[in-house]
Amino acid sequence: MKKYLVIQISLMLAAGVMVTGCAEQQPQDQGKESTDSGKPLEMSITLPPGSPQTTDTVMEKKLNEVLNTKLSLLPLGGWQDASTKLNLLMSQPDTMPDLLWRSGMEKEYQQWIKNDQLVDLVPYMQKYGKNLLNYYSKETLWSSYQDGKLYSVPGDVSEASSKTLYVRKDWLDKLGLPVPKTMDEFLSTVKAFTEQDPDGNGKKDTFGLATWKGFPHEPLYVFEQAYGLKADNFIIQDDGSIKLGAVMPQMKQALALMKDLYENGYIDKGASQKEQNEVIAQGKTGFYYSYIDQVNPANPTLVAFKANNPTGEFLPIDLPKGPDGFSSDWPESLGGWCYNSITTHAKDPARVFQVLDKMNSPEVFKLRKFGIEGEHYKVENGKFSTLIDPKEAPKIGLSLLIWFGDRKDENNIKNTEQATALYKKRIETSSPLRSKIYWPKSTDRPAWSQYGADLNTLMDQTFNQIIYGGKSLDTFDTFVKDWYAKGGREVEAEVNQLYVKEKKEYDEWSKFYDEKLLPYK
Repeated sequence: MKKYLVIQISLMLAAGVMVTGCAEQQPQDQGKESTDSGKPLEMSITLPPGSPQTTDTVMEKKLNEVLNTKLSLLPLGGWQDASTKLNLLMSQPDTMPDLLWRSGMEKEYQQWIKNDQLVDLVPYMQKYGKNLLNYYSKETLWSSYQDGKLYSVPGDVSEASSKTLYVRKDWLDKLGLPVPKTMDEFLSTVKAFTEQDPDGNGKKDTFGLATWKGFPHEPLYVFEQAYGLKADNFIIQDDGSIKLGAVMPQMKQALALMKDLYENGYIDKGASQKEQNEVIAQGKTGFYYSYIDQVNPANPTLVAFKANNPTGEFLPIDLPKGPDGFSSDWPESLGGWCYNSITTHAKDPARVFQVLDKMNSPEVFKLRKFGIEGEHYKVENGKFSTLIDPKEAPKIGLSLLIWFGDRKDENNIKNTEQATALYKKRIETSSPLRSKIYWPKSTDRPAWSQYGADLNTLMDQTFNQIIYGGKSLDTFDTFVKDWYAKGGREVEAEVNQLYVKEKKEYDEWSKFYDEKLLPYK
């Protein structure tokens, strides 16, 4: 099978690259025309959990002014209540919101489509959707596609890659070591950081690689990626079949490397009882793999580290290459985790869509998320700083309409130029493994629903016991047999069938996108 056709693989589109695209064309499918009279549009919109659940705020008034709207805000409350409240709103024609936010709720979503409660957005995307089309990639919009329609658009999508390997640059300099490029060089440096007193205090109290409480997959990923896999993702095999990374033979080799480091004292054995921030703040570790955001000066992890280690410096670097020269940063799914839809309650769906698209423009996005420049925040010398007490943010409605488009590009001005450039670079460096991973689009997966949670627990417990608990490396072989016996066989069969089906559907979507949406970017 052609791996480049796998869902969410295109590198350029993964970045949501902003391009001006093709010449203007008229929409091929006409939606209901807007009845825009110039008056503010009265429209109802749900407030997602995680956003201020308050109304009549400074930011609500400002957004109404900028969007030319009169918003009726419908709070969904906390995460546990949101689905129930949204379902109640959608249960009656007169209580449906004009514009809604949802996460999950796939069965309800399909029922709303069946009941003709949601509007197909394709005609409006063609006519009014430049901000959305120019930000979201083909692979991202695929997660909303259904039978020639788009009944939703993503409300938020993770960065294509959000993590990086950090190394103590000051330790490298002190020991006269280069940045490691290969796994052998990496392992050698890990050992040097443990054995050669890089902090110069005359004590044997430093460690090469960080781990922390629970079973963090990040440290193990440093070794997984060198063998072209990720434990909790489905990997496309050379013969076109699909297997979970955790049960591939190469997984045993990755476990062996980290187990050896832990058992020989190159990883702090007490760190498994500490939170990540505490481990990093102590300043006793040379490498760790974590979020790119930690290069931003205001990041709590960096702030805590610098407070204890004012002359210390963590440098983000590329992951070491494995024995076959393979290397890849942590790839994220390019599909949305939450979605926005327009309902048939909207009297003027065209104008509602225009509001949604305008909310995704760079200017209005920054207003929604950060507030008014000079009043709520400032940017000096490329550094973002807030001008308000964080406790006051909900009261003024900051991030009021979050997840009606949360941009991850240069318009996220909280990121420094260094962070923005690193996010962009990690799109490229995460591409090799992204091309090997299959993320199922469908949530209708009975075998996974039945067995998935228990299989993930089995994986985490077994790997934890092998690395930290002194279990034999051969425990991995027993784990693989148990995984298949406890539902993995059914899960693997299901995902292989789904891969064939969704590959065909993606080919259909790709043609649809190129014909129906690409010309309108």
